[in-house]
Amino acid sequence: MVPTLVHDGHVIVESTVIAEYIDDVFPNPPLKPKTPLGLAAMRLWTKVVDEEVHPACGELTFVSCHRHILQRLGKEKLQEFLDSTPPISVTPYWHERKKELVTKGFAAAGVAEKFRLYDRYLAKMEETFVSQPWLAGGEFTLADVAMTPYLNRLDMLGMSEMWTRSRPRVTDWWARI
Repeated sequence: MVPTLVHDGHVIVESTVIAEYIDDVFPNPPLKPKTPLGLAAMRLWTKVVDEEVHPACGELTFVSCHRHILQRLGKEKLQEFLDSTPPISVTPYWHERKKELVTKGFAAAGVAEKFRLYDRYLAKMEETFVSQPWLAGGEFTLADVAMTPYLNRLDMLGMSEMWTRSRPRVTDWWARI
């Protein structure tokens, strides 16, 4: 399974679980808030990443980038690639969904909603940064660690204007990251 960490002979899977494990084993500097409210805020952000942002990111990546690369493979190799996807991967329905994203692109049902989902969380981040510098309070935490790759992916896809045009606090956060 990706991602997987093997530490002292033990296998730990899933990004959020791995990040918390690493923070527990190597606690300096600490990446979890010290207060129960801070911990709750951190866990809400990591939950959102696991359940909503990660699947949306997969869809945005395929419709805007990967599909173009995959279509260059030719019909036979493309089909081989699509058939190789495990039945359960990014989401329980990813095997079939990826086929739709690659063949239909931005016209695939629900793609616009994935952009709106990202936009809602960018708006929530902007609102959060009105009163604090980091997602879970006054310090950099696992919440910031969890969101970073998903803004990085938008940036890699040439979509950083989703925050740079109208969200100065997210832009500042990104610069500090």
